[in-house]
Amino acid sequence: RDAFTDIYGFGWSTMTKDEWTYLLSERENAATLKSFATVNGVKGLVLLPDEWNAPDGVIISEEMTAEQWATIEKTGAVFLPAAGTLTVNMDSKTVATVNDVNVVGSYWSSTPSETDVNAFSMTFTESEVEPAVDTYRRIGSAVRLVKALPEPVKGDANNDGVVNAVDIVYGVAFLKDGTKLPNFSEKAADADGNGTVDANDIQFIKEIIMTP
Repeated sequence: RDAFTDIYGFGWSTMTKDEWTYLLSERENAATLKSFATVNGVKGLVLLPDEWNAPDGVIISEEMTAEQWATIEKTGAVFLPAAGTLTVNMDSKTVATVNDVNVVGSYWSSTPSETDVNAFSMTFTESEVEPAVDTYRRIGSAVRLVKALPEPVKGDANNDGVVNAVDIVYGVAFLKDGTKLPNFSEKAADADGNGTVDANDIQFIKEIIMTP
């Protein structure tokens, strides 16, 4: 064990090349679920969850304060700073230069390249995102660890880990006019798993609540 696992637990990993590619370009609405922004004076890339819903009055803008970002982060958004890269002096094994800080973001994947001295990284600038770049390993890129979440609890429409009357309110709001309240999980709201959120799902939640 080490200090990290003592605090954060086990199960963390670095995403593969394919996972970065899915996240940034292949998932549904991928283009609208990422944007460039400056948070507390630091440039970077904002990534939003699949079923993201902006809280009332919250707008992701090109420049945000730390307080504004804290509100957005609570909805499941992630910020990847453009931390630049390092070039290593192979003779002395020391950092030679720090490149493009606050301009380029570069994050390693766990996927090696066919070239022994390379591996794939995700890189971005203010104008483009490249999920899988064949990168020389002596270049120092950032690492962002991730952890797989458990499957949503059936009926937990607001994704708070508990199935209760609030989930009925969320389901009714969605059935009425398609309203997705904050943190609404359509996958969990479809409690019977038939592919749609309907009155049967509301009944399913009622039965869960009423069952001792």
